[in-house]
Amino acid sequence: GITAELIKAQVEIPVVEIPVVGNDLVRSLHEAKKIYGNKKTAVIGSQNMIYGAEGLSEIVGLDINAFIRHSNSDGPELVDLAVSMGCEIIIAGVGTCEYAMQKGLNTMIIKTGKESFWQALTEAKKVAYIHRREQEKTQRFKTILDYAYEGVIALDNDKKISVFNSAAKKTLGIKDENLIGKY
Repeated sequence: GITAELIKAQVEIPVVEIPVVGNDLVRSLHEAKKIYGNKKTAVIGSQNMIYGAEGLSEIVGLDINAFIRHSNSDGPELVDLAVSMGCEIIIAGVGTCEYAMQKGLNTMIIKTGKESFWQALTEAKKVAYIHRREQEKTQRFKTILDYAYEGVIALDNDKKISVFNSAAKKTLGIKDENLIGKY
């Protein structure tokens, strides 16, 4: 969820998120009901983690309220909101549950099941294959441009140089300076 988004913002490689699938949420809700009884329950997490949580009320026999996290720091605020709405059980990730436990609430961490890992691994294999194919295409494209007789210079949407082949350098009398990424 939020952790995956933070990682994606910091790296330039494909990131595959380990999803919280419906089975994970149902298991956590069922376990919480077994341990704590039939109490008003808050499910707190990112949109993809808790999607459809309230619809599980009838299935698991719990009054469920879902709270969507939008940042890595809004867990405590959402716990406090859930408590103000009468929730007695908090089902969420580790950090949010730690805060809820400090407040004396019943908690259950949403555990990622093997189905989620299998799904993420399958997706990662697909992404790696596609990424590798794109790198191969890019390399072929660069090789063709480098051996072209015509000078080729290309700019991206930010007006930075994205292609500057050796023929263009020779035509313009530019030595081996790397101009890629410059204006």
